[in-house]
Amino acid sequence: MTGDSPFGTEPSATAARCCDDRLQPGCGDPGASVSVRHPLTILRLGLALSHADYSRLVARTHLELGHGHMAARREKVSRWESGRVVPERSAQLAIARIHSVPTAEVGFPCWPFWLYPYSRLVLMTTWPWRCGDVVDTFRGPGPGRGLGPAHQSSLAVAGSGLRNFLLYAMAALADRSKPREPPTASSVRDVLEGRVSDLEGMHREAMGFGLEAAVAGEFGFLTEILAGSGNDGVTQSAILALLVRVAVVGGAVHQERSQFTAAEEYLLLAVRAAVAIGSEPLAASCLTSLAALHERAGEFTGSRTLRAAVSAAFPRDAAAMSRL
Repeated sequence: MTGDSPFGTEPSATAARCCDDRLQPGCGDPGASVSVRHPLTILRLGLALSHADYSRLVARTHLELGHGHMAARREKVSRWESGRVVPERSAQLAIARIHSVPTAEVGFPCWPFWLYPYSRLVLMTTWPWRCGDVVDTFRGPGPGRGLGPAHQSSLAVAGSGLRNFLLYAMAALADRSKPREPPTASSVRDVLEGRVSDLEGMHREAMGFGLEAAVAGEFGFLTEILAGSGNDGVTQSAILALLVRVAVVGGAVHQERSQFTAAEEYLLLAVRAAVAIGSEPLAASCLTSLAALHERAGEFTGSRTLRAAVSAAFPRDAAAMSRL
């Protein structure tokens, strides 16, 4: 894409390197999978830094924070990521500063669990967009869980980060072949479809009041089924389509309660799933919902960017939604 794209300029050099083959899941380790990656690994790769470069960054930040000199050794970062060594408190504070984690959240819960919500955002916005990779982004804590109170009413992805997310989404969608046909109707699929339809009905009738737990439960239930689908792309596509619908309800429910962080995570996941299964109407609908969230949160620049993207990439879908 060029600078004339309605989504903004080209991704930054750092963001572009995040999609480089060197940073794909399993890089350097044929048996590795993003689902078992340490959250620090994900955050480091999100900055496109080697172990050595990251160790120097931590050491420099450690000194800037007034914690004194710290040896910058790549082996130290490797041991942290392998789980063999827990960083000292001062090193954790330096890591938190690098990744914009409030000091009050460091150590609550213990290392490395306080990193997971932040590594999840990296997975959602910069990780590869193939179906199997998207499956991995759904694992872990549910949207909004684990983030401190300071983040519950804010949006994490805006400005250049939002533009890069759109560029990656549109590029990945353009590479998709026709969506796979869903598997033949079965009793299991009928049950799952019925559960999601019931949830959508409850939201329409109750306007989301008290539905946070129901949405989280259904989201977690479908995610477990998705995780057990192995390499069956047809089943993955069918479950991802249902997860899109649940995530859209989750986004609406949390938006109605001004819980913008959780709403944003649900909708970012919905966009990724819609793109992974190659559904332009679903992608357009999810991006429109994300635009509405940005408006509700007072982030009007992001809302305009999202609506321009939908109008340019999916003119028919945008026109249909404007009539609703």
